[in-house]
Amino acid sequence: WLTISVVTIIPGLIFMGIGGLKPNVEFRGGYEAAYTLNDASVSAPQIVQALDRAGFEGANVKLGTAKDDKKVAYITLPPSKELEDAGTNASALIAEKAGIQGTPAGFTRVGPTVQQETIRNAYLGVIYSTLLIVLFLTIRFGLALGNLVLGLRFGLSAILALVHDVLVVLGISAIVGYFMGWEVSALFITSMLTVIGFSVHDTIVIFDRIRENLRLPRKGEEFGHLIDRSVTKSFARSLNTSMTVIATLIILLVVGTATPDLKLFCVTMLAGILSGTYSSIFNASPILWLWDNVVRRTRGEE
Repeated sequence: WLTISVVTIIPGLIFMGIGGLKPNVEFRGGYEAAYTLNDASVSAPQIVQALDRAGFEGANVKLGTAKDDKKVAYITLPPSKELEDAGTNASALIAEKAGIQGTPAGFTRVGPTVQQETIRNAYLGVIYSTLLIVLFLTIRFGLALGNLVLGLRFGLSAILALVHDVLVVLGISAIVGYFMGWEVSALFITSMLTVIGFSVHDTIVIFDRIRENLRLPRKGEEFGHLIDRSVTKSFARSLNTSMTVIATLIILLVVGTATPDLKLFCVTMLAGILSGTYSSIFNASPILWLWDNVVRRTRGEE
């Protein structure tokens, strides 16, 4: 099961390494302009090439669909003195340099202060949520089993399984970013934190069954068999809970999203829920079992 997890993560790591994970204007600063295109045949690479020729390097272009089925181009550019000097005419200047004809559909400028605050809040959100999850699980299982060290073992096992889910979500984002040009935004952080909460929730269900069985063990039963028994009893519940969310996300992805940011939100949520369900069943419990083996070998059976 752990081998399957590693094989799943590797493609995403490759695409992350070649620049597939693209931060949007909120994280790198600069400008984002949207245009409803008159010519639906215009492609994202054509717009990027036109901007490169005009001296606006580092552009990223995403294509979406408006409510009237017209194509919308979302152009992200890094900070530029020329655009800064253009002021209110920056949107028109971008359209001119990109060689596109269309109606402006939105324009955003993010300065360095907002950029730094967004990055800092994203890091703090992930760090604080992880620490609070570990603390909660340590207290929850530590008090139930009469040993906070054992509770910490449960908490850290859940977090180690969660690392798999985070890497899967980042990898999927890098893959779609490489092929579709979709960018990571603050909405992506929202999906990431939601996946973290959902995945740990699913893990707690299984760990709670392990805790119940630990308090009423069968005579002569090994810990590994107790875990297998606990997972088997929780398996159907985990799948049923996840399928209700997966069905909703698939519908949202197919018919309920218009902008690339919302599509990426649904894609990352879908990947995270699938990965979280898998890791809760096939990663978290084996990690707990391996940890127990290491402790028994180094400190003795008692």
